Amino acid sequence: MNRKPLTGRNPTPKERREAERIAQRHTVQQRNHPSAVAADHAKLDHINTYGVLPDFYIDKVFGCRVFGGQFT
Repeated sequence: MNRKPLTGRNPTPKERREAERIAQRHTVQQRNHPSAVAADHAKLDHINTYGVLPDFYIDKVFGCRVFGGQFT
């Protein structure tokens, strides 16, 4: 089974559109989406912050200033 690893580099147009669509949803909908990854607060204990730690992670599309490409 030769499957391409999911690294987030050079997403296909379909993957980019899906990440943009998910990012536009409400936080509750994002949290319950199948592609959302729950954050493990036990592994984030070393972060000394007054802010709120994330409950989950989702792919977000961003553009590179140097290369001009879009990544997730």
